[in-house]
Amino acid sequence: MHRASALESLAPHLPEALRKDVLAEALSAAQAIQDERSRASALRSLAPHLQSWAKGELNTALWAAIETLGVLSKYPRPAFLGNLSILIPFWMALVPEEEQEIFAEEIFKAVRYVKKWWP
Repeated sequence: MHRASALESLAPHLPEALRKDVLAEALSAAQAIQDERSRASALRSLAPHLQSWAKGELNTALWAAIETLGVLSKYPRPAFLGNLSILIPFWMALVPEEEQEIFAEEIFKAVRYVKKWWP
C-alpha cells in the first residue's frame, strides 16, 4: 500500500480542518508514485474525495490541481493522458456548473493540440 492510499482511506474520518491537508498530501503522494499502474490506482481511489474537496475548498484545490498538472506532465504522454482522464471529475468540480461544458471543450482542444508536438 502506498502512502497516498493510506491517507485517502484516513481522510473521510478526520475533522474537516485536517481533511483538506490530508487530501492535498495524498494527491502529492499519488503524483510521486513512479509505477504507472500504482499511480493510476492511487489517483482513481482519491478522485471522488478530490471532487468534494474542490467544491468545499476551491482555492486550495485549484492550486493543488495546477501543481498536479505540472507534476503529471513530466510523465510520458500516455501516462499523463490516463492520469488526466482519471482526474476529470476533480477538474470539472473546480469550474462553475454553467461553465463546465466550455471547460470540457477547452480540455479537448488542448489534448488535440498537444498531440501534435508530444507524440
